[in-house]
Amino acid sequence: MATSYQLDPDEFGVFADRDFMPLKQRVWVKLEGILSMLADRELQLLNEYQGLLDIDLSQPFPKTSRGENYKSYSYRVLDFPRLLEKEDIFLFRCMVLWGHPIGFHLILSGKYQKAYAEKLLSARKKLPFPTYYSAQESPWIWESDAEGLMALSSNSRIDHTLRDFCKLSSFIPLGDYRKIPDKGEDIFRTWLRLISS
Repeated sequence: MATSYQLDPDEFGVFADRDFMPLKQRVWVKLEGILSMLADRELQLLNEYQGLLDIDLSQPFPKTSRGENYKSYSYRVLDFPRLLEKEDIFLFRCMVLWGHPIGFHLILSGKYQKAYAEKLLSARKKLPFPTYYSAQESPWIWESDAEGLMALSSNSRIDHTLRDFCKLSSFIPLGDYRKIPDKGEDIFRTWLRLISS
C-alpha cells in the first residue's frame, strides 16, 4: 500500500472511534431543534413587518439545509426569508459551521440591494451588535475569520455599489449556541427595522 494512503495516528483514532458519529448526529438533531425555534420567531417577526415593506417576505417557508463538506466542515443552515430570483436576492441565513462561530448573514442583491443596502449602511451607528460588511468577491463565504470582512463602524467607508451584492454578518461564539433563537431574532429585528424606516 502506498504510504500516502496510510492513516496517521490522529486519523486512525477518529476512524476507530465508534462513539463519535452517533455523538455528532445527536449534536445536529439538537441544533436543528434550536434552528427551528429561530424559524418560528422569524415567522412572527415577518408577520409584524409584512405591511411595512414592499416585498412579500413570508414565502417561501423556512428552509433548513445540511451538508458535510464546506471546506471540510459539516454544517447546518436556516434560510428565512429566502427570496432567490436570479440576480435579485433577499436572504437571511443562520449558518452553524462545525467548530466555528455561529453566523447570521443578510444578503441583498439586485433590486433588494438597490432598495435597502443604503438604508442599512447609513444607519450603522444604530447597530447594537458588532457587524461586518463583506468586501469579498462572493457572498457565499461563511467563516468569521475569512479575508475580506470589514468591521462596520461609524467611520467605515463603504461603497456597496462596487459589488453586485451587499452582505452583512454578525457572529456569536460557538459556546453560545443556546442563544441562537434570541440573538438571531434580535439581529433580524434590527435589520428589518432599519430597512423599513
